[in-house]
Amino acid sequence: MYNVNGFSNRFFGWGGEDDEMRSRLVRKGYRIQRFPSEIARYKKLSHPKDNYNDPNPNRFRLINESVRTSINDGLNNLDYIRHSIVEHSHYVFISVEF
Repeated sequence: MYNVNGFSNRFFGWGGEDDEMRSRLVRKGYRIQRFPSEIARYKKLSHPKDNYNDPNPNRFRLINESVRTSINDGLNNLDYIRHSIVEHSHYVFISVEF
């Protein structure tokens, strides 16, 4: 996560943040692997509709700008207080306060 500077802090509303993260990962040489349905299942989690689910009209511009902005936009410019870090075998749980 540190290698790609985390997620962008510029996205608000629905859309684009996952595509922008994919771009960050690919630019750093990571491969995204999706296993075949014989061994894995993927399911979108349901979530209630609210104002944050309105499409972000700037999402495509933000994704395109990511090539030059990702180095300064992410974990390194996020204002937070870190409480704890717990490493698990497949993920890291970071507790923070904004």
